[in-house]
Amino acid sequence: MLPCFEPETTHEAVEAQKLIQFMLFFITQPPFAIFIQQFTQPLLQMGRRLVMNQLLRCGG
Repeated sequence: MLPCFEPETTHEAVEAQKLIQFMLFFITQPPFAIFIQQFTQPLLQMGRRLVMNQLLRCGG
């Protein structure tokens, strides 16, 4: 069980969001897209599930 974000960890959440956005941008650039998506798609789906579960649990 992940704890809900505390105020001091909000910065970490923002940094994580920036990293995710960078990854999403990077994997959509050819010629990397097809090659990288094969590896990152399952990880992104798992990460998205974790984030959504976190938000639901925290009432966000």
